[in-house]
Amino acid sequence: MEYCEQDLASLLDNMASPFKEAQIKCLMIQLFRGVQYLHERFIVHRDLKVSNLLLNGKGILKIADFGLARTFGYPYKPMTPIVVTLWYRALSSC
Repeated sequence: MEYCEQDLASLLDNMASPFKEAQIKCLMIQLFRGVQYLHERFIVHRDLKVSNLLLNGKGILKIADFGLARTFGYPYKPMTPIVVTLWYRALSSC
């Protein structure tokens, strides 16, 4: 995968002004097309978040971090239900 200058999370944190409506539409279309591409190939990402969405200097969005991704199909195979990053997971008091 080629180098991308930043992820969407850091960009949102450091923006001087918010995205314009046209920019949001462009990013969302790219995201939806990316997810559609994955699903057409029977892949579920399972960890989509702004820090896993990369942007290059031309405004091209890339989906990254496929560490929790799984293939799916028929017959259904059980998947691990706990897919939340450890840092975000609530602690159990049991």
